[in-house]
Amino acid sequence: MIWGNLRYNIIVKSLSSTRDTNNGSAVDVYVPKYNLKAGIKSSTGSRVINNSEIFNTNTITFTTHYRSVIDTDRIEFNGYDYKIMMVGEIGWREGLEIICEKINE
Repeated sequence: MIWGNLRYNIIVKSLSSTRDTNNGSAVDVYVPKYNLKAGIKSSTGSRVINNSEIFNTNTITFTTHYRSVIDTDRIEFNGYDYKIMMVGEIGWREGLEIICEKINE
């Protein structure tokens, strides 16, 4: 892996549960876990119309340093959140290849 290609900043967020201040119910939130430098490769994109709604799916691959990243984590990049589809290890704890899909919410 060429470390000079890691030009972009990403934030890996992990799922955490907290209590709602209004009624005390449990609320799932994503809190920052790591700030990492990453290389980016745009993989695919598509546009689907379902029940008169337009859904755009963008798949992107992030290459970064090795950290403990799991598929329930999320990645924030350029103000958008991405759900993790797959985490692949590069070498022996040398780096990670993370395939993500943009969240359309």
